[in-house]
This record gives sequence, structure tokens and C-alpha cells, in this order.
Amino acid sequence: MVTALNAYEIARVISFVSRIRDRFQLILPFAENEAHWKIVSHLIQRFMEGRPVVLTELVQVSELPYATAHRRISGMLNQGTIEKLNRSAGAKRFEIVPSERLLKDFFDYARAIKIELANLYGDTDAGDADEIFFG
Repeated sequence: MVTALNAYEIARVISFVSRIRDRFQLILPFAENEAHWKIVSHLIQRFMEGRPVVLTELVQVSELPYATAHRRISGMLNQGTIEKLNRSAGAKRFEIVPSERLLKDFFDYARAIKIELANLYGDTDAGDADEIFFG
């Protein structure tokens, strides 16, 4: 087997990915798999873009069977991770938005990842994520 990566590099990649995954688990301790990541990251991205998200969109993004996705999303609603927001008073239509707690936790997660990346690229003084710009 030929590879351009040595054992040290592979170990660093595994360590980095593990730290990132562990930090995500702190946000959503109940997260079981990639479907939670897909739901949360899509919801945060759309929220930042100011675009509404409906239930069927999250079901599709999760890439789970419909009933399973619906149960996962319902669980996130029940836990207060995400919320339903009525489009108008008395309307049956709603959009799904991240809760304030999820937004805070995700932004903390993003700051921590920025520091991890800075450390990975050799900036060992990267203690404040707000001083780092990735763009």
C-alpha cells in the first residue's frame, strides 16, 4: 500500500477529527450519527443566510427514511434544540429555527474549531478565536 501520509500525519488527522467530533457531541450529546450534523449544520447555515427552513427540507437533508428523520427532528423540538416558528398568526404553516441555546452552542463550537485549525497550522498562540479569520 502506497501513501503520501506517514503514521504521524495520520495520527494527527485522526486526533483532529476526533476533537472536532467530541466538541460537536458537547452541543448535542444525544446526537447518534451524521444525520444530526446534517440537520444542525443546514439549519444554522440557512439561519445565517436569513432563509426559512421547513420540516420537509430537514427530512431531506438528514438523508434518513422519512419516519426516522421525523422522529429525530421531533426529538430535537422536544429537547428545545430547535423551535417551530409560525409564519403568521393562526397559520398552520411554520418554519424551523435553531433555538437560542443551539445558536450560542454552535457559535462556541465554531470558535473552538477556529482555534483547533490555527493550532493545526502552527499558530500556537491562537487563544482568542475572534482574532483569527478564515476566509
